[in-house]
Amino acid sequence: MHDAVADTILTGEQRQVRHRRKDGTADIHVIGEITGAVGFGAEPLYCTWQLVHDEQLWAVTQGLAKGRTHASSPLLPEDGGLSGVVWEAPLDIALTTTSSQHWPAIVFKLFHRSIWLGRDEFVGYSLCTLPNTPGCHHVSCPVWAAVEARSSFRQELTSWFTGLTPQLVDESFITDLEQRYEQGQHLHTRDCSSTRASLSTASCTHTPAAITGARAVERISGAAAAAPGMQCRSFGAAGANTMAAAAAAAGGLAGAGGRICLRLHVLARGLGELKQTGGDSVGVCLERLRDTVEKMRRNKEVAATYDEEVESEGVRLVREGRAARLAAVQQQLADGSSNRDQQLLEARGSSDYGGAGGAGTRGAGASAGAEAAASPNGSDAGSMRAANNFSPLSQFKGCGYAVADNAFLGLVDTSAAPRVAAEASYAFAHEAPVYLPALKQIFFVSNRLGNTSGVTQFIELNTLDISTGTVTKLPESLGNSLAMSNGATNLPGTDDSIALLTQGKGDWQPGAVNKLNLKTLKHEVLLDNYLGRQFNSPNDIAFFKDGRTLFFTDPPYGFAQNFKLQPQLGNYVYAYDTVSKIVSVAADGFVKPNGVAFSPDYKTAYVTDTGMADGTGPSGFNPANPQTIYAFDVETAKSGKSGSFFPTLRNRRTFAVAETGLPDGIKMDVQGNVYTGTGAGVEVFAPSGKRLGTVLIEGGVANLVFADKVLYALNEKRIIAVQMRVPGAKLP
Repeated sequence: MHDAVADTILTGEQRQVRHRRKDGTADIHVIGEITGAVGFGAEPLYCTWQLVHDEQLWAVTQGLAKGRTHASSPLLPEDGGLSGVVWEAPLDIALTTTSSQHWPAIVFKLFHRSIWLGRDEFVGYSLCTLPNTPGCHHVSCPVWAAVEARSSFRQELTSWFTGLTPQLVDESFITDLEQRYEQGQHLHTRDCSSTRASLSTASCTHTPAAITGARAVERISGAAAAAPGMQCRSFGAAGANTMAAAAAAAGGLAGAGGRICLRLHVLARGLGELKQTGGDSVGVCLERLRDTVEKMRRNKEVAATYDEEVESEGVRLVREGRAARLAAVQQQLADGSSNRDQQLLEARGSSDYGGAGGAGTRGAGASAGAEAAASPNGSDAGSMRAANNFSPLSQFKGCGYAVADNAFLGLVDTSAAPRVAAEASYAFAHEAPVYLPALKQIFFVSNRLGNTSGVTQFIELNTLDISTGTVTKLPESLGNSLAMSNGATNLPGTDDSIALLTQGKGDWQPGAVNKLNLKTLKHEVLLDNYLGRQFNSPNDIAFFKDGRTLFFTDPPYGFAQNFKLQPQLGNYVYAYDTVSKIVSVAADGFVKPNGVAFSPDYKTAYVTDTGMADGTGPSGFNPANPQTIYAFDVETAKSGKSGSFFPTLRNRRTFAVAETGLPDGIKMDVQGNVYTGTGAGVEVFAPSGKRLGTVLIEGGVANLVFADKVLYALNEKRIIAVQMRVPGAKLP
């Protein structure tokens, strides 16, 4: 029936094109007009439009694929109008396709002509997916503008002062669902209306426009029409009905804003055959869409559950932590002696610790007298205890020194016993140590806490004031946003910010390189994908001497530890230029690349590989896999017209093998000696690779950081301070 109607409307030339249709294709002809817009102010409006379609599957055989309307002043309610503008701009587009996928859509950009400033100003975007059923369709499309989720103060001030609405740099984001899914977390949308239509309803059928944005898809259906007595000056009869019906529908929606209105007649031929022979059928597409929506719904439910669990657990931990600290102080005041402290010291020295300080390690902890009651998941904040760096009461008896070469004595002050800088009853000190001299603080993160068998596990972010020994837990909401933080380093050019690696969670929080200001706690994403694919689990990071190029490792720990999906990339070391935004694979061939550092002259890069911890051998360790530190030559190649030199890694070679356990975090001193955290503690190597000795720390060390001539080692339940004779290497 629709084919017969089409033949009576199409021109002779169009009918010839139409009847030359090949098998396995379908023809769509859209005839109509952009009738106008409702819900805006008193200044003239116009819009530009463009048909967006997959050129490999769809082709425009007749008509224009883009255009613009004229500028039109609105009819205001006090004039008896609709608070809208009238365009009646014609649309006449014929298309042919071989697939029902990637259905074409029209993208609108709305502008208003400023009478006072004498310029055209952008208002917002709108999107209308062409109806996929033949017939007459009245469509109203919400107009929206994009707003950065974490816009800077400067951007907000500029927008407020100029009154201008920001535009998208890449407008393909509007119709690209993959970009929406991956990058949509960084953008919010707002409606662009200045007035609202408030109308009663009568009878008129509407077809919903497929609208993608921060709001859910709004569907207009059922009965709606113009208000009684409405005057539609300069409208044709059809145009009046369309504008009135669209305005009425907009008024009937909660929170509806400004809208662009269209009337479309759709003629189609061959859709039935297309479902059988051309591309994927509509049924297959709908099934795929249902699967995608269900997947997103499940992810959202899991994320919501995670947030609720972390929030409730966090409130409980804060409350119990305060109570435990208060009780400890009151007990000390009541004792009035140091007998209790001596008992604690003896308990710490004889306690049993398990594991090699790697991911997921748990210790038995100190005796009950040394800590408050632990929470069920082992993350009791109330048991955290800070100690002055060199107080006699903070000496840790589980430490010592193993000297393999006399050069070790010139690096480590073996006459001073290692001290406990801070301690807790759970693995609060695991990774990402960064020393910020201006703040006299060390930033670090905990091991995985909570239910470590699923996505509800989490990681705490902490700071240690090295002058007072005070440990401060950063807000849990920050830890939720920076999911599963693991590696960090100083951010060049700042004294209060760090570059922080997050491993991400599930497929809704990608692993990323982030900037975090430790004074304001504001953060932003610098990089979160390579070739459009999510990173595995970014682990450790170091800046090159230019202060703009950072290197980071990306092992598959998130998948192995049940909080990330199947890896999408190899186990690489990446180089990222924070100025040019160029990212590349600097080195590959690893099982689990982990720590990364540069020699003081930046001619050599060191990367640790913890591949031995693959979960297959005894106790989860496979001796056939690497427990190795690799060395690389750093070469700089001229890149681009700017003449910048992009560093690359060449000439890979084995530098050293850990004596006990795995080499995790890695740091350098000013002489180029290499320090790495292992199951034995901190193993020390000369620039030649010769083993010099080990700072023995019971329970092992995951990561470490220099603060002048003190080396702080993260020992899961303790932070150990080791007095050195040489300072750490200077960072860019």
